Amino acid sequence: MENFHKDYLEFSGITPTEATPRKVIKECAPSDIFNKAGIAPEIYLEMMLTRNSLFHVYDFDCFRQAIIKIKEHYLNELEREYDFFMNMELGRDA
Repeated sequence: MENFHKDYLEFSGITPTEATPRKVIKECAPSDIFNKAGIAPEIYLEMMLTRNSLFHVYDFDCFRQAIIKIKEHYLNELEREYDFFMNMELGRDA
């Protein structure tokens, strides 16, 4: 997810200071990408932390909680951002 954010920043003329996922997401907030797509920047930090929490998870309950969180909170946000980028690519307003 952070790669297309990094690409968007560079496309907008902004060079990220660090290419780490957390830094790229934080640098996207002032660039207005999240507002344009109608998404709260905090949701991306939450998604990243949820993704990170799944590394080396051997407890099914933790895994299940993460999957529920993804389904109930993150999928709609990702679809909204996908629509934003597709509309931008097609030259339409989001």
